[in-house]
Amino acid sequence: LQGFVTVGVGLIPDYEGSRSYQAIPYLDGRLRVKNYYARFEGGALRFNVIDSATFHAGPLLGFRRGRGDVASKAITRMHHISGSMTAGGFVEYEHVHHDPRAAERLTLTIGDDVTGGDSGWQATLVGIVRRPLSFVDQGFIASFEADMSWSSRSYMQTYFGVTPADAIRSGLPVYSAGAGFKSAGAALAFNQYLSRDWSVGIGLHYAHLMNDAAKS
Repeated sequence: LQGFVTVGVGLIPDYEGSRSYQAIPYLDGRLRVKNYYARFEGGALRFNVIDSATFHAGPLLGFRRGRGDVASKAITRMHHISGSMTAGGFVEYEHVHHDPRAAERLTLTIGDDVTGGDSGWQATLVGIVRRPLSFVDQGFIASFEADMSWSSRSYMQTYFGVTPADAIRSGLPVYSAGAGFKSAGAALAFNQYLSRDWSVGIGLHYAHLMNDAAKS
């Protein structure tokens, strides 16, 4: 039985596309038994049901943030979006080197709203490369990530569209958003191990909105 848990604080936009930020709790973790595992990452809980050290797949449960009272007065006057639960699945390729501090991982996740709303589905592809930087310190590890998301029309219209009623309340123009690539991002993280069991770290993730999300 192996695993880890990471707790901290994250600073994120108060809604997708916002220039204002808010602090939220940060949680990440994994519990592994042989090649099977449960992992909470990026707001989703994944269950690997494949007995392989390299290829993983299984179901996932996730959570999407809603949008209500935010820094933008115009957005606040629009109809509020409730948080929602998602369900779906994932496939993953992971290569861990002889030195387990070094690894590569490619993960595709797909999740759909299952709580009665109509915020649609989204697919996200994430690639991560992790390497120790021994010239800095034996316990210093750097990770680089690249990601891209595709969203359905329902998702795009929910989070980036402006209905006629919302336009009247907010003063924004009516806008209809279609399906397509929503965003592309990159992340860089550094982790310093203090012992075999404890470490501290920091990470920065940049996401660039694309297509109809950017036009919104």
